[in-house]
Amino acid sequence: MARSEMGTLIARNHDEIDQLRHMGTRDYYEFTVTRKAGAQKVGAVQVELKSTNQKKNQFTINVLADDKNFEKKNRSVNEPIFFYTGGSRAALELVVNKVTKSSASGYLSVPRLPAARRQALPLQANKTIKMLHLRSNSGEDSRTSSLIFLSLSGDAEKSYYSQAG
Repeated sequence: MARSEMGTLIARNHDEIDQLRHMGTRDYYEFTVTRKAGAQKVGAVQVELKSTNQKKNQFTINVLADDKNFEKKNRSVNEPIFFYTGGSRAALELVVNKVTKSSASGYLSVPRLPAARRQALPLQANKTIKMLHLRSNSGEDSRTSSLIFLSLSGDAEKSYYSQAG
């Protein structure tokens, strides 16, 4: 495996991607995009293949991330494309390993959240949501308020108060 200028390892085939997955520092999403299919969702971004040059092992790709669209022209195979999305301090890495006449295959590398930060996220799979509707009777201006309790696996309970009306 080769190293990029950002210090990350670049996988050149599926076996090397599996080795990187076992290291556990990043999540890897493998993809194959075709020119005629349009934009395809890969992880949290959309990737669209514009053109390929099989003789020179080059491609032009369009990436849509966080409502921002950018095009990378005439990139070489195994050349990483780094970009940042909102809220992340580490860069996402897009690498294309194989180019054919009408398709390109590669992977998207996304940094994993630290374990402490993953547990602090309010929306997890094992959550309990309870919603109470409260009605205030203050004259003609009768508003309905919602009080939402989130219970994260019984450990901590957070409440969010929102005014509706």
